[in-house]
Amino acid sequence: MKETMSAADIRKSNRSQIYRFIYENISTSRPAIAQALQLSRPTVAQNLSDFLEEGLVIKDGNLESTGGRKAEAYHCNSRIRLAVGADIWEDNIQLVILDLFGETVSACSLPLLYSNSDSYRRQFADSIRTFVDDSGFSPDLILGVGISLQGIVSADGNSIIYGDAMNTQNLTRAAFSRLLPWSCCLLHNVDAAAVAEIWRRKNLKEAVYLSLNPHFGGTLIFNGVPHRGNAEMNSAIEHMCLIPDGLPCYCGKRGCVETYCSANSLRASIDMEIPVFFERLRQGQIKEQKIWNGYLRKLALAIDNIRMVCGSEIIIGGYLDSFMTDEDIRLLEDYVREQSAFRVDYSFINRGLCGKNSAAKGAALKYISAYLETI
Repeated sequence: MKETMSAADIRKSNRSQIYRFIYENISTSRPAIAQALQLSRPTVAQNLSDFLEEGLVIKDGNLESTGGRKAEAYHCNSRIRLAVGADIWEDNIQLVILDLFGETVSACSLPLLYSNSDSYRRQFADSIRTFVDDSGFSPDLILGVGISLQGIVSADGNSIIYGDAMNTQNLTRAAFSRLLPWSCCLLHNVDAAAVAEIWRRKNLKEAVYLSLNPHFGGTLIFNGVPHRGNAEMNSAIEHMCLIPDGLPCYCGKRGCVETYCSANSLRASIDMEIPVFFERLRQGQIKEQKIWNGYLRKLALAIDNIRMVCGSEIIIGGYLDSFMTDEDIRLLEDYVREQSAFRVDYSFINRGLCGKNSAAKGAALKYISAYLETI
């Protein structure tokens, strides 16, 4: 038997539908909302009045007339609330503030040497507060702080259950939250970066996201979300064996993808900083070309192994992606094809859309998404 909605549920549903329609359209009108959602004009008018009073919606001018009086234009006030994202690296933190559209309104990178200590966490919290103050936005607008870091996060989001790469083991959300005036949450950095890509690619349902950061990371996107699976070690692509009895990995194994395809592995094979390496590479220096081709071939081997299990699109993101060109991506695809068991004529590797601070963006989006669900 079909359950009848209460009057309160109907009002809530109407409010949510109307706000979502305004949110998804750059500028709209009262008649357009009523027609699109098949709602009465008084219902639309009352909700618009509520939204204007709450500051959720802004009335700004008029739309072009299609005959008769011009309709008043309404659009979402995307800065009524904001969220902070922080991505912790070994020697710095990437910080962003996002509005309700997921657009960056402020961003910076601050040097801060990581350690699993109270001293570090106090400096981290001070940096967040200063960053918000310097942004010019009221601290009262901040929904929360999403903290992205290297380490597998527990299912409840309260602690790091595996964090050998950066000594984040057993780090807890409470260790940060007691130092911040806002709610905070912990996210595995590669999952956070994948969330940012999903946000930008609304129709993305299935892919494998690979993060070429100082430490390699990867996650499977399934049904439009990072896939957790039934085990805590899901999507630990960085610890797949690439070269049997190869280089030692921090996990205790040898020959992991991490030891050949991370930005740290590339840095270990050169005698210069990575930006200088790429500058020399683009100048056509033979030594750098040989090193880079060797790196891409190892990465291609990892991608081929992944695609034998999951023939999905591959999305490349992270630190090294900021130095890569479209030509690098096509060369990488060619290397994958050379060793693949199957002929693949189409393009299957794409670059990420969110840049170096994608994980920080994804961490902030956790709060943006949760807030939008409440309206």
